[in-house]
Amino acid sequence: MKLVAPINKIFQTLTTRITCSAPRPAGDLRKRLLRLVWVGLGSLVLVLMALLIWRSRETLLEMLRTARYEYFAWTFVAYAVSIGAVALGWHLVMHHLGQQSDWILNFKIYIYTLAARRVPGTLWYIAGRAVLYKRLGIPGRFSALASAVEVLLSIVSGLMVGAPALFLQTKSSPAHITIFVLVELVGLCLLYPRVLHWLLARFGHHMEPGRLTVPKVLSWLGAYAAMWVSGGLMACTVVAALYPLDLSQIPWAISLWALTGAISFAAFLLPHNLGISEITLSILLSRLVPLPIAMATAILIRVLTTIFDIMWSSLFLLEKNKAISAR
Repeated sequence: MKLVAPINKIFQTLTTRITCSAPRPAGDLRKRLLRLVWVGLGSLVLVLMALLIWRSRETLLEMLRTARYEYFAWTFVAYAVSIGAVALGWHLVMHHLGQQSDWILNFKIYIYTLAARRVPGTLWYIAGRAVLYKRLGIPGRFSALASAVEVLLSIVSGLMVGAPALFLQTKSSPAHITIFVLVELVGLCLLYPRVLHWLLARFGHHMEPGRLTVPKVLSWLGAYAAMWVSGGLMACTVVAALYPLDLSQIPWAISLWALTGAISFAAFLLPHNLGISEITLSILLSRLVPLPIAMATAILIRVLTTIFDIMWSSLFLLEKNKAISAR
C-alpha cells in the first residue's frame, strides 16, 4: 500500500468547512479545532507583524523615503532561493532517515508551515509538520526528531559560514571564540553518522546499520550552508536599497547574516525569542553600515520575510481551490 497520499487531500481535511452530513462527530470537532488553530496562528502572525511595523514606523518611514525599491524585487528572489535550499535540506534529512522520499511532498509540507515559524515560541511549525506527516502515517515523534536534526544543522552550517565574520570582522574576545569552537565541535560530533544513528535509536527511531554516511550528512550541511549564503544575499539587497554597499562588503554581510542566524537558532527553545535576531543583526551589521541603517535593515528583513512566508504558506489555499474547481 502506498504511504504517500495526495497533499491536496491533507489540507482539504484540515481546512474544508464541516458540514452537517459528516459521519463522525468526534472527527468533526477535531477538524474544527485544527481549522481554528490554523486561522488563529495566521492571525497572530499578522498582528505581530503589524505591531513591529507600528513600533518602528518612524525609523522605517525615514529610511523608505529615499530607498531604492527596485532592490526589493531581488530580495524576494534571494529569499526564494534560500527557502528552496532549506527545503531541499529538509527533504534530504527526511529521505536519508528513511521515512519520506517524496521530495514534492516534503517540499510542500515545509513551505506550508513557514508562516508558523513567525509565532513566538518557535515550536508551532514543528507541531504543524507533525500533524501533516501523521496524516501520512509517519509518527509525530519522527518529524520532531528530524526537526531537531534541522536545528542542529542550521547552527553548525551557520557557524561555518559565519566563521570569517567572527574571527576577522567582529573582534571577538577569546571567550567568544572558545564558545564558538566548542559549539561547532559538539555539533559536528553529534552529526557524525555513528553518533547520530545511536542518538536516533535512543529516541525510538531505529535504522539499518550503515544507512547514514558521511557524504549524506555533508549533503545536508551543503544545503543548509546554501540557505545561509542566499539568505545573506537577501540581506545585502535590503541594505543596498537603503545605503550604498560595496561589492567587497558582500562576503562580510553574508557571513554576518549566517552568524546572526546561528545565534538565533541557538536560542531556539526560548519561549519569547522575538527580537533576538533583530538586535544581533543590527549590532553586527553596524560594523559595515551606520547603526540606523543596520537597525532599519533588521526590521525590514523581519517584515519582508514574514510577508514572504505568509505568501508561500498561502499557496495551499490556491492549490485547494484549484482542486475543488477541477471537480
